[in-house]
Amino acid sequence: MSRFFFALWPDDSIREAILNCRSPLALSGRMTDKANLHVTLVFLGQLNVNQLQNIIKQAEQIVCPPFECCLTRTGYFKHSKAAWLGMKLIPETLSDLYQQLLSAADNSHIPIKQQTYRPHVTLARKAAPISTQAIAPITWFVRDFVLLESIDSVKGVHYRAIKYFTCI
Repeated sequence: MSRFFFALWPDDSIREAILNCRSPLALSGRMTDKANLHVTLVFLGQLNVNQLQNIIKQAEQIVCPPFECCLTRTGYFKHSKAAWLGMKLIPETLSDLYQQLLSAADNSHIPIKQQTYRPHVTLARKAAPISTQAIAPITWFVRDFVLLESIDSVKGVHYRAIKYFTCI
């Protein structure tokens, strides 16, 4: 069963920096595969063909200039038992992109469960708690965002890029 979501998709050098940061944290649980590291923008869930076509058309209309994304600290979500890297300050452009994607979902008749947006990269799931601490900043220049399909398989979850959207 496929699920869809919009994400920021780091390049290999940023993925390596994230993995290097993860090593000294002595994390437990199920580590996120290097190929799956990302920052979720909006989780859409299961979509029918019309919803998928509509959300792509809506996302193509989004205006978002390129921006810097900077991971600066660790954290832990108790409810989902997830250890993560996040941002102390969320760039205004990222917040605006998030709001535009929520509007695109609404215009595509895709119900979204609204929560406080906390952009992060999940390091491990089913993890023991870790403390919030500063890390050496990991900064990347975001030039696009992507619509991903999450596909379950016997080997675990993998993500397939459906469409990239350029920040201009």
